[in-house]
Amino acid sequence: MRFTARLIVLLSLCSALGTVRAVAAPPRNIQVRWDFRRTAGEELQIWVDCQHTSTDHSECTDAGHVIASLDAYSFELKRSDRVTLVAVAGADDDPGFVEYAVTGTNLDEKDLDQLKKLLTGAASGASAAKNAVQVTEATLPEPRFYPKAVTDPLVAGGKLTVTFSLKKKEGTGKDEKETVTKTSGPLTFNVHQDSPRVTVSAGLGFSTAPNPTVAIVKTATIVSFTKDGKDQQAYQQVITLKDTDTTLRPVQSLMTLANFRLYCQWYATVGFRVDEKIFEQPVLGVTYRHAVGTRTGLNFTAGTMFSRETEILKDSGFYAGQIVDPTLGLTTDEIPTKNRYHHRLAFMFSVDF
Repeated sequence: MRFTARLIVLLSLCSALGTVRAVAAPPRNIQVRWDFRRTAGEELQIWVDCQHTSTDHSECTDAGHVIASLDAYSFELKRSDRVTLVAVAGADDDPGFVEYAVTGTNLDEKDLDQLKKLLTGAASGASAAKNAVQVTEATLPEPRFYPKAVTDPLVAGGKLTVTFSLKKKEGTGKDEKETVTKTSGPLTFNVHQDSPRVTVSAGLGFSTAPNPTVAIVKTATIVSFTKDGKDQQAYQQVITLKDTDTTLRPVQSLMTLANFRLYCQWYATVGFRVDEKIFEQPVLGVTYRHAVGTRTGLNFTAGTMFSRETEILKDSGFYAGQIVDPTLGLTTDEIPTKNRYHHRLAFMFSVDF
């Protein structure tokens, strides 16, 4: 019953965290726009969740908002953002071009590789509203738009570097050359540091799981008996199970943990002892990950260890505490046993990097 109760609590917690994640805000539609028609310092604008009519891309509807001026330069992207880069030029200007580069270390790919090896041997809404501006095109030339979608996945904790340019082409054929007539220069936007979806960590464990073994021990009592027609004396012997203590103590092995993100810094965890076969005595639990820098995290796990423990078969006629007939010469190998799984409380501290 205890195991069932703990399992229900664990599954309920995972379900609740999964539900919270499911109702999280949908991905944002971000437009990074550079308007060559505007005066210096006003060219860059960030359009968040703006919608357009089929013919007009110069106005943002009430459903979205625009971040302009110096606030646009410090705008922070999210890994889940759908980003479009838009160069805006006048009707008489040279054609617009957009180039970009995504940089950073993809921690998900790094830890997925580790997991394979293991298994085989914001800008806030209030701030955005405060910085929202009304876009007006009354004094600007008729625009032309040159959009380019960011098709490379953004990397959490990485950067998106964008360069907007106007270029004109001169010559024909092999002699054709492109000349940059205007440029924004490289613009760099940080991508918010999210927790990786999967991590593999290693560390120490604490558990109430015992490691019982069958033994025949001598007591201080001396008994007399007859064997082979002779009177003999010997210390009384008793069948016992040693090391059955269920107090919390360190696990005498390094633990390896596979952690799967549920929501924010919370993970579902499967753990293993490195000195045993995988899944022989696994640990299931919930982990809180505290990020330390870009790549490293400290993990605190609470859960259940499925402890494989030795028991004396009930139908064998033997039991712990049974006095052994000294005339039998009984050994521990002659006492039938079985291995049975028990659920035991477990805590772990681990590091991923």
